[in-house]
Amino acid sequence: MPKVSSITKSETTLVFKGTNFFTADFDASSVLDGVKADSVVVDSATQITATWSKGVPALKLAKKPELSFKTKTLGVLTHFSIISEEVT
Repeated sequence: MPKVSSITKSETTLVFKGTNFFTADFDASSVLDGVKADSVVVDSATQITATWSKGVPALKLAKKPELSFKTKTLGVLTHFSIISEEVT
């Protein structure tokens, strides 16, 4: 099961570091405060970069982002990553 151990935030990206990220046969997506990332790239089995072209959503309170994976062939949502860290 995918697990996020840390999140690094910049103006336009969240970089998820962790374990067991799917590197083939799945499309990754990320949502923060209801706003879906414009692109999500699986850099490796231990890193994913989510980009919001208009900037990472501004938050009033800390929130946990979502990171999910869909099978490419079936388009079925099959996995959510475990995330304990919040973004401020």
